[in-house]
Amino acid sequence: MATHNRSEPPAQSSRRICTLTQHHRDVLLQAIENICKTEAARDTFAQVLDGVPAGALLDDGHVTRTLPCSHPSRTDHRQPCPGILERLEKFRKSFDAASLLLDSQAMITYQSAAPGSRLFNTRLIELVSRAIHQIAVELAFLDQSPHKEDGLLAFSPPESDWVFWKYSPNGPLPTWLHVQWYKNYKHYPNGPSDMIGYWAENYIIGGILLFERRHESSGPFPGYDAEIDPYGVYIHSDRDRRTNRICKLLDTQKKEYLDFLQADTDDAAINSPLPLRPSDDSLDRVDPEEPALDTGIYRDSWERLPLLDHENDGRLRDVFTRSDYPRFSDFCESQERAVKRQRRIAREKYGQDYSD
Repeated sequence: MATHNRSEPPAQSSRRICTLTQHHRDVLLQAIENICKTEAARDTFAQVLDGVPAGALLDDGHVTRTLPCSHPSRTDHRQPCPGILERLEKFRKSFDAASLLLDSQAMITYQSAAPGSRLFNTRLIELVSRAIHQIAVELAFLDQSPHKEDGLLAFSPPESDWVFWKYSPNGPLPTWLHVQWYKNYKHYPNGPSDMIGYWAENYIIGGILLFERRHESSGPFPGYDAEIDPYGVYIHSDRDRRTNRICKLLDTQKKEYLDFLQADTDDAAINSPLPLRPSDDSLDRVDPEEPALDTGIYRDSWERLPLLDHENDGRLRDVFTRSDYPRFSDFCESQERAVKRQRRIAREKYGQDYSD
């Protein structure tokens, strides 16, 4: 079956939060404030201002996967530089969240939804993620890193770090603040700063939150065949000891998160469910290796780079783990999709006629 071509980012159409009617605006601003007052938000935004990961603030597994062995964040740069938290506080005092520009379509749908409805709650979750992302982008745009002269921003692993160069033959990305699947910066509206935005979401919220989009178009969706849920919210986490697959949040998880977002700030600090985690009980899961348009599960269709033809497909490993695949049938179906991908590549590259 044919798959969708890579999606290009459309011209961004955005609206400011302040254009919402009062109730919708107040609920969204309260939710943003509740997240921004968490310790995770403070630590993460501080690293964005610093420009370089601080090893002590990241879980070890993520540092291992994201940073080369030779990166100073693993040994020397363990905390943000002195003065960074003071700069962050100065930014916070002058920052007006109501001025944030967020996706127009999400804003329009949120505004049209009745408060408390499933549509309202789903778009609230989406807009909060977009807002956290955009705050990180604005911090990155300030370009106030103290590491412009000491080489950390432009750090490149030595040739002896063969593991890095084996998997990154083109050298480092423009920033070390990135997560595995969200590095499509040449096609992002804000370039490398959007990579930083996804990185911030991963550490503050627990992952990048994605949404059911299959009901918005006619398909086909060869990469995902679960029942369509117009209010489905999915988490794609790039953190230690968590599955790499995209997992649907349980209704109980969504309720707990929504209660936190809409709580008074003092109550939110006490009852924060963050970071969100993929649940072992979540049976609806999506292969990140599949193009976003083939699954219909994404926030923006251009956010995630599909695997290039020469890249290894992790689904072909003969390893079954219940943290990734709750059922053995899930594992088999995932491998089958990977084999179909291999056959397609063989047909296109070598002209060999493999049947699906």
